[in-house]
This record gives sequence, structure tokens and C-alpha cells, in this order.
Amino acid sequence: MATTTRELMGATVDSADTVPDVGHLYFNCARCMTDLERRGGDQSPREYMRFTVGITDAGVQVWCLRHNRNVALIEWARPRRKDTAVLAPPTAPSERRTARH
Repeated sequence: MATTTRELMGATVDSADTVPDVGHLYFNCARCMTDLERRGGDQSPREYMRFTVGITDAGVQVWCLRHNRNVALIEWARPRRKDTAVLAPPTAPSERRTARH
């Protein structure tokens, strides 16, 4: 793949396959953090934790592989009123509804 330069969230990206780590909030497994404290800080949380992130019917789930437990579930937005448009999870074409204004 060709290397390109572009701006992404205020950071220069040198390749279409490279996205900088510009997060302001990170998810941590409480049990992993306890393990790290007991180990004496020989690794950073980023080095120690092993997560998977997946799309579910309810939203985006962050799962700890070390402790086989849920870390976070970021739920899809739900409409407050029938005429409110919101971001919804992907659906099959037969399940899609059009918003009425």
C-alpha cells in the first residue's frame, strides 16, 4: 500500500494504515490493575492488559482476556422521542426503519 500523509484528529499520519494513539480516556480492567500493583510495576497497564473489542447488539464491548470478564459496554444511542434521529447499530435491510419528522 502506498504511504500517504494526512491530518487525523490533529496529528500527522504517514500511512493510511497508521492511526496515532490520541485517546484521552482509557479502559482498564480492575483485576489487571490489582495484578500490576502486586507485581511491583514491572509493566505498564498497556503492556499487561489483553483486551478484545467487539460489536454486540447492545453496543461496543471491551472484554478482558486475562480475567474473562466484561470491562465496558458502550451502548448504542437510543431515541428519546419518536422523531429524534440518533446513531443506531447496523441492521439488516429488512429491519431498517426510516425516521419520521
